[in-house]
Amino acid sequence: ESDQLMETAKANWKDFHATIEKTAQLCMAGQFDEGLANYSAVGAKQGAAMGKNLLELTKRQHDQAVALKAKTDSETAATTRNIVIICLVVLALIIAACIVTAKKITEPLERVVIGCGKMKDGDFRESGYTTSRADEFGDLIRGFSEMRRTVAQLMHQTNETAQQLAAASEELTASAH
Repeated sequence: ESDQLMETAKANWKDFHATIEKTAQLCMAGQFDEGLANYSAVGAKQGAAMGKNLLELTKRQHDQAVALKAKTDSETAATTRNIVIICLVVLALIIAACIVTAKKITEPLERVVIGCGKMKDGDFRESGYTTSRADEFGDLIRGFSEMRRTVAQLMHQTNETAQQLAAASEELTASAH
């Protein structure tokens, strides 16, 4: 429908242009009254018709621009919403990854700290905690477990030696009397 209006406007312009040229030729020839009469009778009506078509075309173009802006605004809002959702999901994934990584780091350290606390209190028994980790934390836990076993063996040997010394001391005391 806009194409039809455009064709009508072009035709009106062609007719109006011809009338203006005829009016100009009459005026150039000194026939001012005839030129004015030609413009008044034909040109003014053609100009008004052409103006009406151009106004209608302008209104339609404006309406299309408004509709396009509304559509674009809607799409922009949807895109913005999607970007915010994606950012929140990525943020949640990053936070979850940080929590998992922090647990993987702190759990072995907490085990060692708990083990040190038990050893400080004199408990050298095995905790039963083993690890299959092949990183530095796995090395730390295996080293700590080995240290605990070694200290427990030393404590056991020291206890046995102390008992043997006590028994020998009692025998010496008994034989001296």
